[in-house]
Parts: sequence; structure tokens; C-alpha cells
Amino acid sequence: MILFYGKSFSEKKLILFKDLWNYILREMRALPRFEEFFPIFEYDIRQMFNAMYYSYLANTKPETLNLKEAKIYIANNMIIFPYIDIDLMASPSFDITEYHSLEK
Repeated sequence: MILFYGKSFSEKKLILFKDLWNYILREMRALPRFEEFFPIFEYDIRQMFNAMYYSYLANTKPETLNLKEAKIYIANNMIIFPYIDIDLMASPSFDITEYHSLEK
């Protein structure tokens, strides 16, 4: 067994996840702007996991919450960013100087 966020997962399930993740990355590498946007994608994936874990804590340890963090780690907001990054990787005509307007 492997522990992940305090939960036990069979090695088989984690291997499936790793294989799926590697498949997704292989497909993304074919996108024209993969190299340019991958660091942003990687950051957004980490933020998405942070937001999801914060939601888990909010449900299991509500006494530890505060309003500032609740506004930052809203999971439904964070999950969209990796999708935007993939769209940008596939958008050769996107003007990078317009990126800041996507984050609003």
C-alpha cells in the first residue's frame, strides 16, 4: 500500500494514474506551444491540488478555516486553469501579452 494524503491506495491504482498522466503529457507535447506554457500548466496543476485538498480540510476540519484562505482556495475556480493552459498550448496565434486578462 502507498499512502497519499493520508489515504491508502493500492499500488495498482497509482500505476494506472501514473500511466494515464504520462499519456496525457505525451499528447500535450505535440501541441505547438507546449514548451512555452508547460511551466504555467505545472503550477496550475499544483494549485488545483492545493485547492482540492483545502476543500477536503474544509469538510473534515471546518474549525481550522479562515475567510482569506477560503477566497484563495476555491476548488471550482482553480480547476479551470489547467484547461486554459492546454487551450493556450494549442493556440499558435494567441498573443502572450494578453495572458494577464485571462486570470481576471
